[in-house]
Amino acid sequence: MPPNTVKVDRSSRWGNPFVIGQITDEAQLGKGTPKKLSGVPVADRAQAVEMFGDWIHSRSERAKEWRASVHLLAGRNLACWCPLDGPCHADVLLKLANA
Repeated sequence: MPPNTVKVDRSSRWGNPFVIGQITDEAQLGKGTPKKLSGVPVADRAQAVEMFGDWIHSRSERAKEWRASVHLLAGRNLACWCPLDGPCHADVLLKLANA
């Protein structure tokens, strides 16, 4: 891993809980997750990133924990497996961390 880089793929604590082709439930997302995000099948990467953005800004207990820790990513490079030419939840994390 290059210097000043944090891995944010699903093998890390920062991995997107919304997985293409799967349904994510409230147990994974935390109490207080909006109903529109829980129990919904994820069709593609764009939807997974959109759902992540909605979730990370929600009242979910788990999302609140992430927001409280996201300062750890400020000023860092984030590494994920998503192709560079499309959406990635790392973009959402970068905006939040560097706000």
